Amino acid sequence: MRKIMRLSWLSLVCLAAISGSASAQSPSTTSPPATPQQQLAALHWLGAPALAPVGNTGQMALQPGIMMLAPPDSDKFLRLQGNPVRRDAQFYVIAPTARHMAWFAVMNYEAIGHVLDQQKIDAAKILAAEQRNNKRSIATRERDHLPVLTLTGWGMQPHYDATTHRLEWAFTYDVSGGGSVENMNTRILGRLGVLHIVMVDAPSRLQSDLPAFDSAMNGFRFTAGQRYTDFKKGDKLAKFGLAGLIAGGAAAVAVKTGLFALAIKAILSFSKIIIVGLVAVGAAFRRFFARLFRRS
Repeated sequence: MRKIMRLSWLSLVCLAAISGSASAQSPSTTSPPATPQQQLAALHWLGAPALAPVGNTGQMALQPGIMMLAPPDSDKFLRLQGNPVRRDAQFYVIAPTARHMAWFAVMNYEAIGHVLDQQKIDAAKILAAEQRNNKRSIATRERDHLPVLTLTGWGMQPHYDATTHRLEWAFTYDVSGGGSVENMNTRILGRLGVLHIVMVDAPSRLQSDLPAFDSAMNGFRFTAGQRYTDFKKGDKLAKFGLAGLIAGGAAAVAVKTGLFALAIKAILSFSKIIIVGLVAVGAAFRRFFARLFRRS
């Protein structure tokens, strides 16, 4: 798998060199720009059994059948989908290496402080608030010619595991023009912040793809001293609890600091931005990976 990626990258380099030489000899000859598929193949995909750092607070032990992108390749991956990439954050991408790859997940760590996990989660109240926020975002999306996503309900109601300190939920959206998408949100609480993970998938496949996603995320660990249980008196506390993580507490702070230029007037979560990318090019990504892994 990694050999194929490296060979593809090397082929592109060689092609660029040959094209450059040809251009020097014949100014009228120009090489065509690299296609999205070629750009994807040129990314440095890590595979099992790599142990990859995730920021300065965690690491991912890649499981068989899972590949990963770290910065700056992960940023390129997101840009290829038309997603904005923050300069002050590090994003990581994981995806299955299976031929029929149809999902991917994006991770980033936010040092928001220690999130107290005793808060009760009122799923009905959170959904109502998010649907109000969603309605306010529609005008902005229409103005910027983005697909309109209408929040229709829970794909999976919020669940918090106090043992693993892992919070999970999923929203389902109808997409303008037809179809729907579902994003699986996971937050893993650490000592001084939270690892955000957004899995993007089609609603019809989410349940069947979850085991592979869960298996992949079992490879993540906060490093010693950064685990949730390493909390010490005097550590910074987050300004919101579990409900705030779901209802956009972190996103609200991010909007105030200019995280998403297109969402200044609407509380849009990281996951909604990623979904736009999937709506735009998800089918193309699946076709590309089907061809790529068929060759492997």
